[in-house]
Amino acid sequence: MKRIHYLIYWSILLPVVATSQVVSFPDTSTRESFFPLMHRFKKKAEAAGAAFPKPYGLAGSMYQQRQYMEITKIRLGNVEISEDGGIIDFDDSNIRNTVVSSQLRADFWLLPFVNVYGMVGRVNTFNDITLKINLNPPPGSPNPNDIELMRENTIANINGTVAGIGTVLAGGYGRVFANVNLTWAKTWLSEVNSTQTSFVAFPMAGLTTKFANLFVGGIYQNTGQVNKGQFPGSGGQTVTYELQFAARRWNYAVGFNKSIGNWNMVLIQGFGARVNSVVEIGYRFGH
Repeated sequence: MKRIHYLIYWSILLPVVATSQVVSFPDTSTRESFFPLMHRFKKKAEAAGAAFPKPYGLAGSMYQQRQYMEITKIRLGNVEISEDGGIIDFDDSNIRNTVVSSQLRADFWLLPFVNVYGMVGRVNTFNDITLKINLNPPPGSPNPNDIELMRENTIANINGTVAGIGTVLAGGYGRVFANVNLTWAKTWLSEVNSTQTSFVAFPMAGLTTKFANLFVGGIYQNTGQVNKGQFPGSGGQTVTYELQFAARRWNYAVGFNKSIGNWNMVLIQGFGARVNSVVEIGYRFGH
């Protein structure tokens, strides 16, 4: 019987704005093994020389992300400002968002190709907000120039606790592997006393080498469309705001996974519509 190289996978967490996500990678320490399509084939595969992942995993990771988000609707206090009708213009308003997060994850291989996990962590979000609101004069107005109604630039910091669950569907043949990672998460934001739900997916494919496992993939983030908080206004008053924004859903990522015994290390660099990076150290155990 021709032996097929089986790739062991494990999971890492990638928190984003009020969310997290999981990415899984093969374990480079496995040799001459078989990836079964059904759980009932496991004993036969082990008798043929197969190796399977250790069932339990614990990991800690650090994550950082930066992106620009376009503001589509503004609420200042009880006043809502919209561009509907073309009277108001805030095209030059935006949010430069930075996220720094740390988290812990516990995972379990339910089937040879299905991993499930739970996670918890802390999220620190820094929003560099530029608000520039203009009044567009009507056609035929004696003053054709826009009238500036408001110009504010401030930093709003929001901290929160994030928790989530997810699954990894993984497979491989020879030196080639592929998987898709799905995460559902909720974040409790302390400063604004609100919660936010999110969904993240990360399909990826890669190649096992003697040095490490190399991969490329795409990250999909759906983290909601509302940003809440408060900032000191130019007149000294505190301004409560609610900003509806639009952010691109996809960006790209490259990276590698290195395994030494039961220990694993992952480095990831994302680019495109957002820039994100992650470092994780994990440990697998059990029989």
